[in-house]
Amino acid sequence: MSRLLLSWLAVCALAGCMSPEERAARAAAYQAQLELQEDAQCRSYGAEPGSQTYVQCRMLLQQQAAQAEAQRRAAIMQMLINRPQIQPVQLQTPALPSNQSVNCTTNYVGAQAFTHCN
Repeated sequence: MSRLLLSWLAVCALAGCMSPEERAARAAAYQAQLELQEDAQCRSYGAEPGSQTYVQCRMLLQQQAAQAEAQRRAAIMQMLINRPQIQPVQLQTPALPSNQSVNCTTNYVGAQAFTHCN
């Protein structure tokens, strides 16, 4: 199961760097791999393809995978809800002569903002 999770995480991590066609191809390959693993697992229990036991085994594995996915999504949502909020900071700027201009740029790195003025 951990190999399956690592495979899925790798697919998700690379998804941002792929075209829609590449993502669809990877998703299809992942689904085919998953089906092969489910088939092998049910056969290892002695269930023969086409039998009621085999069908029930595959359905159970799919339900377990769906529950794990739902738990994963709920955990991600909970992390997003509980993440620390960025509080605005009130900055005091020094008084400048009226004929002098200031140029400021702000760069964001993750949740932090860095402002440089000259």
